[in-house]
Amino acid sequence: MRLARQHRAQALIADNRLLRALRQADLEWSGDLVFKGLSDLGGRRFAVVESLDAMNRMGITALVANVIPGTALASQFFATIEEARAWATGSF
Repeated sequence: MRLARQHRAQALIADNRLLRALRQADLEWSGDLVFKGLSDLGGRRFAVVESLDAMNRMGITALVANVIPGTALASQFFATIEEARAWATGSF
């Protein structure tokens, strides 16, 4: 969050392509610290490049569905990093 604050980040891209299933505690940490933190700093977008692992996709999808509505972030899922970057850095 220090770097997001320092650079006034408006978006976050999570490249999950090679991630496997995450522990529930890690998912909760992400929601509490990363998503809510970015939103509190004025962030506006969260782009997800989907994992090849089905368990990771299920966990991240549930996390986004539960946490993002309580923030000012818009979120979207993508198959490629290029698509995610184009959306995350597009005009607001």
